Amino acid sequence: MNQAVVVFTRIPEAGKTKTRLMPYYTPEECAGLHMAFLQDISKALEDTIADVYVAYTGGGAYEEAFWTLFPGAEFFTQEGEGLGERMYNALSHVLSVGYERCILIGSDVPYANKVDFNKAFTSLREKDYVLGPTEDGGYWLIGARAGEERMMKPMFSLSEYSHSQVLSDTLDMIPSWKTYALLEEKYDIDTIEDLLLFREESTGVTQASQAFLAEHHVISVIVPIYNEVAMIQPFLEQLQKLQNQCEVIFVDGGSTDGSTAVLREAVATDEGIRLIESEKGRGPQLNAGADAANGDVLFFLHVDSELPEDPVKEISHVLKNYKAGCFGIAFHSRNFFMWTNKVLSNRRAAKGIMFGDQGIFILRDLFYEVGMFPDIPIMEDYQFSLNLQAMGIPTGMTENTLYASDRRYRGGTIQKLRLMKHMADLRRRYRKGESPEKLLEEYPDIR
Repeated sequence: MNQAVVVFTRIPEAGKTKTRLMPYYTPEECAGLHMAFLQDISKALEDTIADVYVAYTGGGAYEEAFWTLFPGAEFFTQEGEGLGERMYNALSHVLSVGYERCILIGSDVPYANKVDFNKAFTSLREKDYVLGPTEDGGYWLIGARAGEERMMKPMFSLSEYSHSQVLSDTLDMIPSWKTYALLEEKYDIDTIEDLLLFREESTGVTQASQAFLAEHHVISVIVPIYNEVAMIQPFLEQLQKLQNQCEVIFVDGGSTDGSTAVLREAVATDEGIRLIESEKGRGPQLNAGADAANGDVLFFLHVDSELPEDPVKEISHVLKNYKAGCFGIAFHSRNFFMWTNKVLSNRRAAKGIMFGDQGIFILRDLFYEVGMFPDIPIMEDYQFSLNLQAMGIPTGMTENTLYASDRRYRGGTIQKLRLMKHMADLRRRYRKGESPEKLLEEYPDIR
């Protein structure tokens, strides 16, 4: 065979690969995603008319499986000080074996296929070099014809490869009498935005990657706030249970009590926390958070909630069988009617009626399909659940509960019972068509 592909990669290793996807994925998940990318690249190369070489570095837990990824390939270690030198050495090493054409690819474009590779080899029949541009100004593929080993060395002499001029600077290094071809532009999967685009566009194309993404969700936690300064610090401590596993978006509706000042301090010290603003109102704030989110799962949470020990595991377990769900709810209060409230709320949730204080979570695509939260002053969570029911979407509930605040249910037993009855009456009147604006006048907005 007169042409070869060099897969230029590291052995997937936690904490050393796909690190820009943290904190949305754990280091171990980042390594697993990288492994899935390599599996899809290996599959694409099976039908490519070329010999396969793998230039690798690193080690770790995936090392044993790594050797089985590319059947029939020849493996060799990367050599050189910087990235450019290592790529040059790998490409020139394979060309020196006697191939007429050789291309080098990384692992950040797992959706590249045999058509892409064959176009690269076809280009090298007429051109000296071929490059595949990326949207961020780099390249996902580079190749050369035999005899270019010495001449192409300056093309790999850049001092760094993490800026937006990598492709143009590389092209500037090509002598004027040499020719090159550019392939179709693609995007590297480096950031969370790249990953979400890949999730949407590559269904059925990259089987291993899609299977991984189906099991490992990126969760965006959306927390609406309005004058909640007393609750924010305890809630930030709750977020330790989500550390390095989710992004958290606080959506402020115009607080005047210092809430945003506390949150800005948290944002400054934790890159996983963001603060945005929207018009006041639970629905508009939740929707604004969804629009700003990067995750494929949206988790709507109240600031006075107390999470179970491993909320991400709870959510992931439910999403294996459902597209939406919520947590079971409990209260710290030992009052009989608060226990009754818990039982009734969980029974409603089991039938598909989820309320905001139960921590609703839903696949992003479905959230928009159902029409987001309705733009009404109250009952937005109730109507959202009714809309899901109308679409025939079943919902799940977690095994372990979160604790909701009982601050709305102030006073003794009689006062609690009256409020519970009043809330049930508001829902009944809403179902019969009474306007949310009218019901809002009787809604106890207690903080």
